[in-house]
Amino acid sequence: MKQVIFLIFTLTIWSMNTSMAQSENHHNIDLSLGLGSRTFSPAFSYNYNFALGKKGRLNIGPGLRLFTIGGNNWRFAEENAPNGNNGDGDSEVNAFVAETNQMFGFNLGIYLKYEITDFLEIGINVDAIGLSFGNEQEGKLTVAENGETVQVTNVGYINPNTLFDDGNVSNDMLWLGYRFKEKYLIRAGINFTGKMYRVGADQLPDRVESQNYERISTLGFVGFSYKF
Repeated sequence: MKQVIFLIFTLTIWSMNTSMAQSENHHNIDLSLGLGSRTFSPAFSYNYNFALGKKGRLNIGPGLRLFTIGGNNWRFAEENAPNGNNGDGDSEVNAFVAETNQMFGFNLGIYLKYEITDFLEIGINVDAIGLSFGNEQEGKLTVAENGETVQVTNVGYINPNTLFDDGNVSNDMLWLGYRFKEKYLIRAGINFTGKMYRVGADQLPDRVESQNYERISTLGFVGFSYKF
């Protein structure tokens, strides 16, 4: 999905010189809260939108997002596992489990929205590059081949986060919004959160090669935006 949005972003920027709208560009401040199974994710972001097209209904621009993703008993599947990347209920992939998790991200993103009417908007926000941080974790690494479980410590993060690494710490959104006043918008939609840990090579059991363990969760979210 990120690769598709990146292509849209590139084509739009290429056409900006000939399609700038008469309406003004603007700033946005966004607050949101995502909730899902054993997962929560509050976020704060700032973005600058360029108004494109004759009526200025298409908006695109860069933004910064600070967020955290928290939860418990997450199961991380080894990177590029053939049966998905959250590992829930799948005993055929090597997996890392920590009882409690909380990680933070500070990412530069691409913000794209379209004003369907004066009151209704649809948009997507995709993190492009950034940093992840938080406390190192302890947990258990389970080997799918023989069911062996080993305790691992000092499990850390991978930096930087990039557009093409879906499992890295990211917070992407697809949303529908209602503008109840000129400067105020309420939003609701789907929140895709990416999370990844790296286990030290010296802690890996025999026959386990992957150091990276990832999980992507789909949350519902609500948010509020202020335009100025």
